[in-house]
Amino acid sequence: MEEYYKNITEHLITLETSLHRRRKRTHQEMEQFAVSVKFIVDRVLLAFAAHPHANARIPKNRNLYVQSRYTVSNLSYRTTIESVLPLMVEDGWVEIIRRGSFDKDTGKGKQTEIRGTKKLTDMFQEYKTELPRMMKRQPAIETIRLHNDMGRNIDYEDNDRTNLWRNNLTKINMCLLRHWSYLDLTKNEWGLLQQEAMANADHFYLPVDVSRQTLYRVFNSPNFNEGGRFYGGWWQTIPSRYRSMIILDGKQTVELDYGQLNPTMMYAKAGRTLDGDAYDIGISSDYRDIIKQAFNSMVQARRKLIQPPRKLPISITGLKWKEIAEKILQRHEPIKDMFFKGIGNTLQFEDSQIAEKVMLHFVKWDAPILPVHDSFISHHGYESDLNDVMSDAFEQQYGVKVKIKLEEKKYVRLRDKDEGDDMTMESILAHFDEYGDIYGRG
Repeated sequence: MEEYYKNITEHLITLETSLHRRRKRTHQEMEQFAVSVKFIVDRVLLAFAAHPHANARIPKNRNLYVQSRYTVSNLSYRTTIESVLPLMVEDGWVEIIRRGSFDKDTGKGKQTEIRGTKKLTDMFQEYKTELPRMMKRQPAIETIRLHNDMGRNIDYEDNDRTNLWRNNLTKINMCLLRHWSYLDLTKNEWGLLQQEAMANADHFYLPVDVSRQTLYRVFNSPNFNEGGRFYGGWWQTIPSRYRSMIILDGKQTVELDYGQLNPTMMYAKAGRTLDGDAYDIGISSDYRDIIKQAFNSMVQARRKLIQPPRKLPISITGLKWKEIAEKILQRHEPIKDMFFKGIGNTLQFEDSQIAEKVMLHFVKWDAPILPVHDSFISHHGYESDLNDVMSDAFEQQYGVKVKIKLEEKKYVRLRDKDEGDDMTMESILAHFDEYGDIYGRG
């Protein structure tokens, strides 16, 4: 791969010198040029590997190129947008599919969309199915991120906690990179998934990029006591029904979920024990998911909600929002004072600390654990151990038991599960060296 980057860079430098520039670039400018070429080519190739009609996006917001902990080192706006991209278009390596735009009134914009031409993709055609695995790597930018109220990255000063979290996350990410997580789908099934992703506004109309094998944490308070959940893994971006088809090093997986996590944590803080289903408020169980979303919205809100959260279809329950909220408060009398106090992000911080503890435990075994906020995906041979570790981590923090649920498979496929994949934890460890040769470990 590096040889290809080098050849493209040298070709573009020669072209630029002969057509546009009067002088040769300095050594530092050459380094910036190479970084920009790789930045663009990587995005194009990963889109190409995901789906033949997928576009890559290139930001043209100058602020995103100002050097900080959140930007790719040595990546500049001037070199990337004003030099390399035009050269690659002019020389037929990429084509612009849709130009970016920015609305000053709303403060929102759309990034420029590009796609590799046959000239570029033909160079990598023989590696197409391997590109995501070949291009997986440690995150190029900061893994401990602080967001403002608008969800944008802001700078901060490191302290002992941020340094510890970053070091721990490096250990977790290195473990993830030594293995390979994927989806056990046929070619046609993959195509359908990618089409679904690219048609979904919540997915930003982007294909699933399985090269994203590593994580970062997002905090929502300068005190680093809110948020902190793990993001970045490709498995977090797919529709939930596909998660049962995730494989690790070619082996089947299980997903274990902390049942009723927020309610259990809130009752524990109040010195009480949650009884029964937290989302049973005396109406049909058909509306359980709606009640769960309403509960969490009331926990997240900093003041009493007069109107229901957007996109929450309260009307199908036959009740008004005021009635739903009142029934939730009546059901949870022991903790009613915790609602509408904005403690949601604090609870997220606490469950993120538990998640870190769970993943670090399995790092010692070199066993990758894929987090999905309050659930974890692992090789099925670790099911019992994962259950125990999740239970212990929660009980150590709150002093109470928590329900852990094995997620049912929601994806129905035409072919049967591969036979013979019945390995236990002991057999995994006993045959450790057999894993990974053809699945991208190393």
